[in-house]
Parts: sequence; C-alpha cells; structure tokens
Amino acid sequence: MGFVQRFLKERLRENLYEWAKLKESKIREWVESGQINPVEPSYLLYMIWASTQHYADFDYQICLLNDDKPLNDMQFEKAVQSVTSVILRGIGLTV
Repeated sequence: MGFVQRFLKERLRENLYEWAKLKESKIREWVESGQINPVEPSYLLYMIWASTQHYADFDYQICLLNDDKPLNDMQFEKAVQSVTSVILRGIGLTV
C-alpha cells in the first residue's frame, strides 16, 4: 500500500468512521423509539450517499439522458425532492 492509500485510510478511519458510527447510533435510537421504520443504519447511510453521489459522479450520463443538457435549476430541485421523498417515505416519514 502506497503513502497516499495509507494516508487516506488513516484519515478516513479517524474522521469518517467515527462520524458514521455516531450517525448510525442516532438512527438506531430513532428506530428503537419508533420514530422511524426499522432499518439497518449503515445501509440507510449508504443509500443516501449513493443517491446523492450519483449526481456528482455520473454527470455525463445525466446530461446525455437529459437531451445532452445539464439539469437546470428546476430539474435539479425535482431530483432533490424525489430522492428526499423516497428515502423519507421508506423510513416512514413524510416530506
């Protein structure tokens, strides 16, 4: 493993790991208190990350499928609302 990989692994372990465990703990509290539907906290976080990261990493495909144009402000807002709605409804909340 090279220097960059070791450095990133250490930084992620220090920052991301602790952050994610804190968020998972909070989600678990919500599940246990009945505030949201039962869900595995880590999978919920992965789903949120995957949904949002797609728009950043696959901009070319999104443009291609949008008649070779980037999403305009209204389309982007609709995408935000759609992702938000699907995730919140999936855990038993409303927008």
